[in-house]
Amino acid sequence: MDRYPADAAALSAKYVTLGCEDDDDIAVVGRRYRFTGNPHAVVDYYKDAAGKQGWHLFRDGSKERLTHPQSSDVWPGETCFSKDLGKFTGYLSLAGDYTSPELGSDPPTKTYWLEISFAASGGGWCTPD
Repeated sequence: MDRYPADAAALSAKYVTLGCEDDDDIAVVGRRYRFTGNPHAVVDYYKDAAGKQGWHLFRDGSKERLTHPQSSDVWPGETCFSKDLGKFTGYLSLAGDYTSPELGSDPPTKTYWLEISFAASGGGWCTPD
């Protein structure tokens, strides 16, 4: 989560939700980023970077085309990866903020989230269907 595309920057500190803090038993580590480029280029960046670190792509959001009714941008869908982390499987998800009300004005700066989720009992936020 400390590496991101050249036209992106961390918008928040990393956040952590422990699996014991809520009823779904899923732990999450994530971060929100801002960027000025093309949302599909962000997906391409993470597909390459995650693959090099042993994450396996199982949902390619770049094959989806999502729009906001007041914006000309076309966004990819959620992109998901999995990785064996020893005693459980981790799920890495990349999701753009294509539904934000601020997109109505086609701002030059957009946002996305990158999260790793897992549960000792199996599962996470972005899991294979």
